[in-house]
Amino acid sequence: MYLKDVARFGYFTGWRLNEVLSLEWQDIDREHGEIRLRPERSKNGHGRIVPLVGDLADLIERRPEPDPVRDQRDGRYGHHRPPDAQHVQPVQHLDDGRPS
Repeated sequence: MYLKDVARFGYFTGWRLNEVLSLEWQDIDREHGEIRLRPERSKNGHGRIVPLVGDLADLIERRPEPDPVRDQRDGRYGHHRPPDAQHVQPVQHLDDGRPS
């Protein structure tokens, strides 16, 4: 499902793969019905605004927003990167040997 949604998003918007994968939840403005590509994330350095309507709106509504408690690394759409070494917390064991 994930790859299909990425391909569909690219088809609906005309964005390059890296532009689609750089999308973050903060770039989606449901109140104003638009999705913004920030200039620093665009290959040509030009930002773009895409209306959030029709099949594109349905696609976005289907995607679960990240859980801020569970995933504090970032709010990227569809990004599930393995944690960096700096994000890995050592497991602390309780006195009975079970992880805390």
